[in-house]
Amino acid sequence: MPMRLEPACRLTGHEACVVRGTFNSHGKLATASADSSAKIWDLSEGRLVSTLGGVHTHPLTDCAWHGSGNWLVTACEGGALRLWDIRTGVPVGSAKCDDPTYCVSLGNSPNSCSLATGDSQGVLHLWDVRQFASLSSHYPSDHNKPHIDAVASHAPLSSVEHSQDDSVIVTAGLDGAVRMWSSWSADCLRTLGAGASGTECMGATIATSDIRDK
Repeated sequence: MPMRLEPACRLTGHEACVVRGTFNSHGKLATASADSSAKIWDLSEGRLVSTLGGVHTHPLTDCAWHGSGNWLVTACEGGALRLWDIRTGVPVGSAKCDDPTYCVSLGNSPNSCSLATGDSQGVLHLWDVRQFASLSSHYPSDHNKPHIDAVASHAPLSSVEHSQDDSVIVTAGLDGAVRMWSSWSADCLRTLGAGASGTECMGATIATSDIRDK
């Protein structure tokens, strides 16, 4: 008989479905919801730490941690992006896509300035968070706009992730293809399959040492 597992704790507070849950390097859990808010949870105590709300006006579609564990990016169906400092619970930067943003990924390094987003039209967008509003004073950059590049890649994108060393960005789409991109040049390095069924999610750990040779 299968073992019956009981939840260690129950977290309640969102007023609509939860579309994403993700941990940072400090063990905090972030959840994004169709109620247009994100929440930060401390699982060791089973309690709500903070609610990141009052800014998005559309249902959230995804959220992702920065490698430092101090910032969280949220995305919504209206195309808006918000970068939050979870230590204060307020947004420190924002950007806007023309189409609904379905997936987001921030770099894994604590010093990373890379943000990748995927939209409903299958476009991968690359951003420099140093140019997000007030962050420009903390991370000087030669770029004068947060949006670096956009490349048409798939049918609607369902998942995007940085490799462990942030050199490669991997996307998955509803066309069933997984593609690997250079985070520096936005060149497509490799395509893995293109089946009839879409690829909806990916793990965060991706080996990238020799993909250019295969």
